[in-house]
Amino acid sequence: MAATCDVLVIGAGIAGCGIASAFAKQGRRVTVIERTLDAPARIVGELLQPGGVTALHKLGLAQCLEGIEATPVEGYYLYWKDEQATFWFCPASGNSKLKGHSEVPTGRSFHHAKFVESLRRAIAHDPNITLIESTAVELLRHERTGAVTGAVCSRLGFPLEKVR
Repeated sequence: MAATCDVLVIGAGIAGCGIASAFAKQGRRVTVIERTLDAPARIVGELLQPGGVTALHKLGLAQCLEGIEATPVEGYYLYWKDEQATFWFCPASGNSKLKGHSEVPTGRSFHHAKFVESLRRAIAHDPNITLIESTAVELLRHERTGAVTGAVCSRLGFPLEKVR
């Protein structure tokens, strides 16, 4: 099966979903290849810093923080022996200018797998993005320039695919 796209993203983790969304919002046809669309199996907590929350708003992916028990975080408490210190996030320029964004910068704490699943659902609904569950086994390159032109993918029970 050959698919034509403007941008090929290998990996539908946090970065892959974000970059796919950014290119799709530019009107580009994006194909994302992810080895498995099952929830990541590791138990990991994440802390998305305020800048990351701002980036999600700009990408139109802020809804991915809804329904995943993402807890607002406004800073840190540090403990060392019998001492403690509190550090609050500082406002960044332009942070409060986003629609629906508070004056106080906040991060979000959540379970990694829930966030990744939420991002994948969001990009799967974007008409400019095609999400394929497959394994990229080889990059295809232009003969003369060496630039990547596509990928050969394999799926259990399916023939190799070229995504160009």
